Amino acid sequence: MNMNIRLRSVLFIVLILTICMRLSAQGKSSKYEIHASVGSSLLGSGDVIAYNYETGINYIANKFFSFSMSLNFGKGKINPNDPDILALEFIQGNFNCYLFPLKTTSPIGIKMGSGLSLHDLSKVTLNYITIDQNTGREVYIYDRVSYSTFGLNFILEPYYRFKNGTVANLKFYFQRYRNRGTNIGYAAKLSYRL
Repeated sequence: MNMNIRLRSVLFIVLILTICMRLSAQGKSSKYEIHASVGSSLLGSGDVIAYNYETGINYIANKFFSFSMSLNFGKGKINPNDPDILALEFIQGNFNCYLFPLKTTSPIGIKMGSGLSLHDLSKVTLNYITIDQNTGREVYIYDRVSYSTFGLNFILEPYYRFKNGTVANLKFYFQRYRNRGTNIGYAAKLSYRL
C-alpha cells in the first residue's frame, strides 16, 4: 500500500486520539463519541470477501442528527477458485450524516445515514503465464493495481445504549463508488460517549 496513504491514516488516527483526550480532559459529558467496529463485506460484484476494521469519531448535533468521520481498513479474503486476484487491501475515509427517528437519547433505536467515502484500493492480480525457456516451467507474471475513487454510503444501524455511555450497534451498509464498484457489508460496532 502506498506510503502516503499509510501516513495519512496514521495522522487521522492521531487526530482522533488527540480530540478524544482533549474532550475527556474537560470532565463533563460531551457531544462526541468514539467508535470502533469489525465486520465483513462483499467487494465488487461479489467476487471478493473483505474483513474490515473501522475507527472514528461521532458528533451529536441535536436530538435527531449526528455526524461521523471514520477510517476503514479492509483486507480481502482470496477465493482459491479464482486465482486471478492474489491480494487485496483498502483504506477508506468516510464522512456520514445520521438521522435518529427516535432521538439520539433513546436507549433502543435505529439510525439511518448517508455520506461520502474516499476509497483507496490496492490489489495484486495475475497478468499472464509464460513458459521459462531454460527450465520449461510456468512463470507467473503479476500486476499491482491501485486506484482511488469516491463513493456514496447508505447505512442502517440498530443500536442499544447502555447507561454508562456505551452504545452497541449492528451496522449494515451499501456503498456505490464512482468507478461503478460496490461494497455491501455488516459490522458489529461499539461507541463510547466522551
